[in-house]
Amino acid sequence: MKKVVTLAVSLVMLFALLAGCGGGNGDNGGNERLIEIGDRLFIMQVDNIYTNAQRYLGRMVQLQGIFETHHWEGETFHIVFRNAPGCCGDDGVVGFQLDLDGTPPLADNAWVEVTGELERFGPNPNEIRLRVTNIEEMAERGIEFVNQ
Repeated sequence: MKKVVTLAVSLVMLFALLAGCGGGNGDNGGNERLIEIGDRLFIMQVDNIYTNAQRYLGRMVQLQGIFETHHWEGETFHIVFRNAPGCCGDDGVVGFQLDLDGTPPLADNAWVEVTGELERFGPNPNEIRLRVTNIEEMAERGIEFVNQ
């Protein structure tokens, strides 16, 4: 029972910490801080940004992941992501769509580090992407499959 209580308190503290990273009330306050999304809690951090998109708009975000270009209905999309659990096992992905802002795309499956400003790009308030300010192909690949 003690382990369950300790785990519950730890999770509440973690959620409070992540919620506090927003830096304001949607007025882009606290933008001077870079949000670094690391290997640990990758899914949780990305989900928090999507869930609280208004709080993060205008903030700079940095993460590493797999780069891919997709074509759909005449549009071209660039994404950075990591593989994650999905509905049928390991068929999910977690990450962001990218606006390369004139930067040439990299090869599919390249491991990249991306830094960009979080912006809204569609009619839905949760349609967000990173307007890339820096993208660099990394020589060493990180953890491609994340589960937390």
